Amino acid sequence: MINGWGMAVFAAVLVIAVIWWWRKKGSNGHGSDAMTDLTIDLSALPILAVSDKPTIEFYSMPVQLRVLVMAPIGRSATLPDKQDLPATLQNIIPHFMDIVDSHKPIFRGWDGQPSVEGFKQAFFNNISLPGNKGIGSHWSSITGRFSDGDSRYLIGMAFSADTSNPIGEVTVAHDAQWMDVLRIKH
Repeated sequence: MINGWGMAVFAAVLVIAVIWWWRKKGSNGHGSDAMTDLTIDLSALPILAVSDKPTIEFYSMPVQLRVLVMAPIGRSATLPDKQDLPATLQNIIPHFMDIVDSHKPIFRGWDGQPSVEGFKQAFFNNISLPGNKGIGSHWSSITGRFSDGDSRYLIGMAFSADTSNPIGEVTVAHDAQWMDVLRIKH
């Protein structure tokens, strides 16, 4: 009976050790369960004057691009290589890279996202606008998807304006809608 009791204790300790090891290793297999901090604190960023040239308008309001977050659609999908990124971003709206080059936003590349809705929630939670989701503040943001050939991506942007505005958080439902929401002027 003691032999059986000793085996039960040994088995329980072994199970606990395996569970501890699995949790420490994490499900991503990289040996860490620490999640990357995706938060960008907009309140820590100064409000910048909107650039004259080129200008981007968000629903006809001139804004400054401050944050740009991009992720591929699909868990195992990857972002384009750094040298291919400008050509990929041009698929959002024509001359978008002129804005990126001029405004120099904070850029974050996120891991592959399994769902559009999940990305939207993660973006709005991690890059949260002040007050009532930015309404009445200098800040606004947008998320949506776009395509580059057969590759599909999710993108989120945060903007600051010279004055407070009623825009807040916006979601783009399809690729063609980007042209309705954003406009670039040279």
